[in-house]
Amino acid sequence: MEYERKKIILDHLYYGLNKQRKELRLCSTFIVNGEKKFTKWIPYFEVQEKDYLIKNVNQREMLSNELILDLDEGNYNDYLNLIKKLDKDGFKFHAFATKKGRCRHIHIFDDKLMSYNIYKRSIIREKIIKIYGCDLSLKTEGHMIPIEFVEHWKTGDIKELIFTNRGDWFDTK
Repeated sequence: MEYERKKIILDHLYYGLNKQRKELRLCSTFIVNGEKKFTKWIPYFEVQEKDYLIKNVNQREMLSNELILDLDEGNYNDYLNLIKKLDKDGFKFHAFATKKGRCRHIHIFDDKLMSYNIYKRSIIREKIIKIYGCDLSLKTEGHMIPIEFVEHWKTGDIKELIFTNRGDWFDTK
C-alpha cells in the first residue's frame, strides 16, 4: 500500500503540480548511528523506473512554482496561528504536519513564479518567507523536504494534510 500511495503522490507532484516543467529530484534520508545520511539526488524518471527506489525515497526537491513556509521556531499553536494568518491574508495553500507536530510545511503553488528566472523566484520567496518569520533556507529550489502523505524519515509518522483552503491536494487548479 505504501508503495502504491507513494507512486501516485510522486506522479502527481511531477505531472499534476509541476506540469513536467522542471526535473524533479528525490532522495532518501535516514539515520545511521545517530548521524543523518542522504542518498544522492535521483531524477524522478530514474526513480519511476525502479520499484526499490520508489520504496526508499522520502524527500523531494521544491518545485519551481512552489513556495514552502516552514515554521521551525515556536510551538504547534504558533503554526496553527500562521495558518490562520495566511488564510486571512488570502493565500491559497495546503498545510501539513505529522501527528506529533513535526514537518510543519505550508505549500503555496503559483504558476506565476514560473514566469521569472530562478534568481527572481528566490527573491520573491525570500520576501514572503521573511514577512511570516519562516525558514529562509526554503527560498531556493535546491532544497529537499519530506514527501507529503508518506512517513517522515526521522519519526516514521505520516506527513498529513491538516488544513487546506485550496481544495483537494490532487486538484491542480
